[in-house]
Amino acid sequence: MKKLMWFVLITVFFSSGCATNMRKAATYHTVIQQSKTIAVMPPNMRLHKIMAGGNMELIDEWSETANKLMGQAIKEKFSDEFNFQLKFIDENWLLEQDKELWREYKALYHAVAVSAIIHGIYPAQRFSSKKENFDYTLGKNIRELSDKLNSDLLLFSYGEEFYSTGGRIASSLFTTAAVAALTGGTVVVLPTSVPDNLYFSLVNGTTGQVEWIRALPPTTNKSFKKEKGVKKLVDIMTKNMLQESQRSSSKK
Repeated sequence: MKKLMWFVLITVFFSSGCATNMRKAATYHTVIQQSKTIAVMPPNMRLHKIMAGGNMELIDEWSETANKLMGQAIKEKFSDEFNFQLKFIDENWLLEQDKELWREYKALYHAVAVSAIIHGIYPAQRFSSKKENFDYTLGKNIRELSDKLNSDLLLFSYGEEFYSTGGRIASSLFTTAAVAALTGGTVVVLPTSVPDNLYFSLVNGTTGQVEWIRALPPTTNKSFKKEKGVKKLVDIMTKNMLQESQRSSSKK
């Protein structure tokens, strides 16, 4: 029940609309100007199949395909347009170096990024102060990971996609019925689908601060299993980040 309520709340926030789907920390411009190296972390794409009764199953084969396509698209995009020294990090290498450390920060990033998106990009009225004060961090201990990578910034990417027996469930086709008083009332949940999502973030390798984050607009057509579609998604997700980085780099 808790999992279903979580997805409904995500759906409510993501379908409410917003002025922007990208946020930056107050320190972003200074950090970008001082940084030279970015570690591009292995993508974490999770593709699920919704079974009879609404249960979800993570499909490893689909997820592996999506991770491969996303990694290739990011590498191709950045090799042409990015103005930093880039280090494309292999997940097998990370697991060999320190499996627990990588798994810890992989999970921690997901939790922090979801919070940043819900409260900082798609907030309900009760969270308006969190939207005004964008401040999210993975903690200073991330230095242990960034030191292994010898990088100033870490680029994380995370995505989830859900398929029913009839095909992919598009965000624009939600039929979730929710009666909720989000300020403290009872939440009645009758879900029939859950939302797809994708987000990229630049994380400060010294402080753990989420310096920049972008969420995919809810109405964007998407498929993590098709090469052409993934390339278009990477173009969308990195556009503002590249523009800001190019301007900052030209001042060095």
